[in-house]
Amino acid sequence: MRISVIIPTYNVENYIEETINSVLKSKDVSDVELIVVDDGSSDNTIDVLVEKFSNNNVLKIYQVDNAGAGYARNFGVLQSSGDYVMFLDGDDLLDEGLLYQVKRHLLQTSIDVLVFSYYEFDDQTNDIIVRQKMTDKNGKYGEVVWNKVYKREYLLKMMPLFPENVKFEDSAGIHLLMAYGDSGFIDTYGVRYRRKRANSITTLVGNGVPKS
Repeated sequence: MRISVIIPTYNVENYIEETINSVLKSKDVSDVELIVVDDGSSDNTIDVLVEKFSNNNVLKIYQVDNAGAGYARNFGVLQSSGDYVMFLDGDDLLDEGLLYQVKRHLLQTSIDVLVFSYYEFDDQTNDIIVRQKMTDKNGKYGEVVWNKVYKREYLLKMMPLFPENVKFEDSAGIHLLMAYGDSGFIDTYGVRYRRKRANSITTLVGNGVPKS
């Protein structure tokens, strides 16, 4: 089973190395494809990617014109070759045991979407602010794209899934994916979501100008 991890980036030069390493240092990176799509960063993000990871055969780096996280995610899906796809923002961190647990779970089922829980942590102190628990019992699955693993063929049927140049572009797509696909939950916290960073890709669209 092959899993493609897609990371859209925009001006994350200070974070992207740590983010990618959180994937590469996972408990099980066999048959993992890592796709980074830089959304026209105006800082040194692409330079960091090339300098640190250009010789890594697990990772593929793409650079596109700035069109927002939605376009970058759609582009990444089309470039992917995994049986399943997951998304990770360029400033967040993957739990080292998530890929191992996800693979074990998906080998026993053929669901379209697998949901896991996540932490929100403070950018300055690294303290955990919130534990977002997702279970079939409480009915919560999160209006975000990055706390789930998706069957690639299911995503392709829904493409283009994420709109361009729209803030919080993943919300509508997530509701569609959860409404029409077979879903399940895994009891683990899989992502550490960074809070309070001013120019996060989830708070910027288009040319990088914040929108309310």
